[in-house]
Amino acid sequence: MEIIWPSGTKGPLDELTQRHPAGIIYHVCYETLNPQVAIAGLESTGLRPVCISPPKPAPLFNGRPVSFYNVLGIGLIEILEAAPWP
Repeated sequence: MEIIWPSGTKGPLDELTQRHPAGIIYHVCYETLNPQVAIAGLESTGLRPVCISPPKPAPLFNGRPVSFYNVLGIGLIEILEAAPWP
C-alpha cells in the first residue's frame, strides 16, 4: 500500500494531497510470478484493468518489472513481477 501526503516540494499529485492533508491510500501493489495471468484473473471476474504504464524496470525493486493499471471501481493498482525462487 502506498500512502501519500502533502510535502514541501511540488509534484504531480499535489492536487490530490491538498484534498487529503492527513494522507490517502494512493494505490495497492500486488506481487505475482506471472503478471499476464494475474491480469487475466482480474478480467475473468468481470473487472476491466486498463494499462496506464506498461511493465518497466523498477529501481526500487532491484529492476524487477512493474506496471500500473486503472481498474474501474477499484482505482490504481500496481503489478510487481515477483523474483523467481532460487
